[in-house]
Amino acid sequence: MNADSAIHTALHEAGHILACFVLSIPLASATVVPDTTGALGSVTPVNTDAIPLPHAVAALAAGAVIEKDWLRNADVADTCLGDFKSVRGLLEARFGTVSADEASQCFFAGMALAKSLLTGRDRELTEIAVALCENHTLDSEQLSDLKRRLLQ
Repeated sequence: MNADSAIHTALHEAGHILACFVLSIPLASATVVPDTTGALGSVTPVNTDAIPLPHAVAALAAGAVIEKDWLRNADVADTCLGDFKSVRGLLEARFGTVSADEASQCFFAGMALAKSLLTGRDRELTEIAVALCENHTLDSEQLSDLKRRLLQ
């Protein structure tokens, strides 16, 4: 992964992390190390079953907000496909079969909530992205420390 791609991925994942921080979703880990599924990074909550659905969707959609509003990526469909699939999977796990249109509506509602959570938090997003670029993977203790420092 080249430097531009690494920074891009770190900012995308920072969006997920900051949304989780603001929504009080405990995190187990976060990484910008690509995995075997093709994901360039990931954020793992401690217990997904305990997260209220609107919060989970907003946290999953936060990367798309960063792509669109921060990185000025007009085509978030490609870079956020994994996040969209995760939202659809979450909806189907809770409600059964969900159409792509229904999942899209939910994803866009999640983006609206995420945008309201992330707006005006450029410093926090930058610090999280820097921590990811420097460490590549953050464990729950590092993430908790970062949250305490940023959201005092």
